Amino acid sequence: MGDPWVNTTGQLVVAGPADLGTGLPLLGAAIRWDAAGNPAIGRVWTGAPTTDALGSATCGDWSAMPGGAVVGASTSVLEWFDDGLDLCSLDFGVSCFEP
Repeated sequence: MGDPWVNTTGQLVVAGPADLGTGLPLLGAAIRWDAAGNPAIGRVWTGAPTTDALGSATCGDWSAMPGGAVVGASTSVLEWFDDGLDLCSLDFGVSCFEP
């Protein structure tokens, strides 16, 4: 199962990496902090509606500006992976998980 994942403030996000492959799990805490511990309010690119789905809305495999892609809300424990679609021309980050 792996070690628990916490955000940069030490709050438990998920019990382990396997929990992220279960569709759209509810997080224990938001992933809203950057690596320096600062609030990272905004959206992140995900490309898929759930954690166990292949990306189908990915701005042409992340190489094209026209169109839209699935984004998550970094401040939400519910919509952290799927908060709708947004334009590929916008500047969003990504969430990184370290094993």
